[in-house]
Amino acid sequence: MNPFPNLTFTAQIFKEGRQYVSFNPELRVASCGKTAEIAKENLKDAIRGFMLSAHKKGTLSDILEEATLAHGSVEVSSVHNNEKTALTDGLFSGC
Repeated sequence: MNPFPNLTFTAQIFKEGRQYVSFNPELRVASCGKTAEIAKENLKDAIRGFMLSAHKKGTLSDILEEATLAHGSVEVSSVHNNEKTALTDGLFSGC
């Protein structure tokens, strides 16, 4: 059974120098990449790792409650180009 609810997170993506930085403000998780798409995929990996670790420690429910995600979802927006995208597409496949 998948321990993770179907969640949608905010992805803020912006260019910093030659890199793109991706940040999720709800969980305060960040990553980067050479392109906006790679930065977004790397952010998915970072969120996946963060949530798996929190689940193993038994703190995931508290984290989601604090992030106000426990009973709903958050609209996803990309600061880089204002496109709407689901950051959780495939986020926990295989879990």
